[in-house]
Amino acid sequence: MSKIQDLQAELKALQEKKETEKKIKQLKKQIKAEKFAQTKSGKIFNKIGDFGLAVTKKITTPSPKQTGSKKPQQRVPSVEEVMRRLPQ
Repeated sequence: MSKIQDLQAELKALQEKKETEKKIKQLKKQIKAEKFAQTKSGKIFNKIGDFGLAVTKKITTPSPKQTGSKKPQQRVPSVEEVMRRLPQ
């Protein structure tokens, strides 16, 4: 039983190490982005990006369906009506 517990503890330690490294990498990336956003060129790029997002959102959203301009649907004639119209 101690062998199983040792392996589980080792696995847990490796998973915690992986999560810690992932969190550190994410925080470093976020700090770098915040520092860049404070620079002059970062502010310019943020404005360009915001404009691009607005345009992209407008392009990708579907236009609303127009309900008032539908063509009236033609009625399908029944078999009796077709038979009556045929020449005798």
